[in-house]
Amino acid sequence: MGKGDKQGGVLVKVGKDIQLQNPLTMLKTRYLECETVIKNWFVKQSLPAAVAVVTSFGIVVGGVSGYYLSTDLPLKINSKSPIGPIFTGGGRLLQACNGDVLIGANSGISCFMEKLRGKEDVQSSLVAGFGAGVMASLVCGIHGTNAIKNGVYYALFYGATFKVNEKWSQRPKKHDQYEKMKDMLSSLDLNRYEKNFKKGLLTDKTLPLINDSDLQEVKIPVGARRLILDHIQREEVMK
Repeated sequence: MGKGDKQGGVLVKVGKDIQLQNPLTMLKTRYLECETVIKNWFVKQSLPAAVAVVTSFGIVVGGVSGYYLSTDLPLKINSKSPIGPIFTGGGRLLQACNGDVLIGANSGISCFMEKLRGKEDVQSSLVAGFGAGVMASLVCGIHGTNAIKNGVYYALFYGATFKVNEKWSQRPKKHDQYEKMKDMLSSLDLNRYEKNFKKGLLTDKTLPLINDSDLQEVKIPVGARRLILDHIQREEVMK
């Protein structure tokens, strides 16, 4: 059985070998795995089940957010608001209740629209925002045209937020030709030698071709060279 060298990483057993992995890389991998599990679960669920679960989660998030982000100011009515009368203050419990309704309703309606239409788009965000705004207004005692105004306001807010996020996520990401190298050095706790690789133009494409003389030429000490070459060899064998 191979022996791993503890250098600030986490020992992970792979077959008969033990390799060092970066904790941040492991956390990112686990997050992506959980995200995949949740998405797969969501696709398989019926409309009522999915809406119930997502709404419940939104209620919890809204309540916690409303409670901890609010203040203990007394309840006031702002009748000069451009979107109609709105309540402010009222204590943490009241604001937690408002957060429950607003985020819970928005989450539930968004889930309903996505399951019904088979996609997540700005139209769904507009409908969810409008519904959440109206429901939050009714809970606060705002009725009639003022509740409709608030619904329109939240619809525009959530719609604009969706478009901004959509545009941002579609921005082309600059390819990092040293990404694998950085992950490798991080897993070995040898991040301090990144500049040596870049100085020698040892990009990700050159990793399988690197030998001891290459690393020696960029002035990486013998101990680090052995760890790097062993890691590269293990990666090639696992492929």
